[in-house]
Amino acid sequence: MYNVVANTVSEKYQDSEVFEELLNKPCLNETQKQCLRMKYLDGMTFRDIGKALKLSGSRIDQIVKVALTKLRGELENASDA
Repeated sequence: MYNVVANTVSEKYQDSEVFEELLNKPCLNETQKQCLRMKYLDGMTFRDIGKALKLSGSRIDQIVKVALTKLRGELENASDA
C-alpha cells in the first residue's frame, strides 16, 4: 500500500504546482512537508534526509509513510466530493 501511495504522489505530482498545493494541506506538519519535498522534489534518500534533519533514515521513512497516508486520505476525500 505504501508503494502505491508513493508512486501516485511521485508520478502525478512531482515537479508540479499540484504537488506544492498538496504539501500545503493542513493535515501535514512542517517536518512531513519538508521530508516529502526532499524525497520527491530533491530526490534525496531517507538516509540523506535524516542527516540533514538530524534524524535516522528509518525515522524519515516513518514520517514519509504517515504523510503519504494522510495525503492519500485527502485525495480520496477530494475525489468523493
